[in-house]
Amino acid sequence: MGHKITAGKPVASVLVTLLWIVGFVAIPSVSWHIPDDPKNYALALNLKWIWIVLFAVIWLMFQLFWNSSKETSRLSMAVSFTLLWLALVFFFPFKDPNIESQAGAAAFFALASGLGVVLVWTRFLSDEV
Repeated sequence: MGHKITAGKPVASVLVTLLWIVGFVAIPSVSWHIPDDPKNYALALNLKWIWIVLFAVIWLMFQLFWNSSKETSRLSMAVSFTLLWLALVFFFPFKDPNIESQAGAAAFFALASGLGVVLVWTRFLSDEV
């Protein structure tokens, strides 16, 4: 009873997830104001948030509309979840005094998500699948 896992969807999911993480980590928060009159902005766009929302939607479209087996979809989401957890653990500034009120919540979710990562990969690495 072998489950067929193809490599295309997980690899594409990894690439989109890494580009999404780059949006959080490397892209500066640059605002464009249209028109360029500081008293009356009709539209204000932030490059960082445009990137983040765009790649979140692209990732969601990959997961929803790429036709593949259930195991391939689960592996794709597990890899994305693991990358997002690693990005949170490595790049969130837990010791920054400016965000001291959010650091405790982020640390809790990092610990709880770490348990989730262990459970997900235990499922994939067990002999029962």
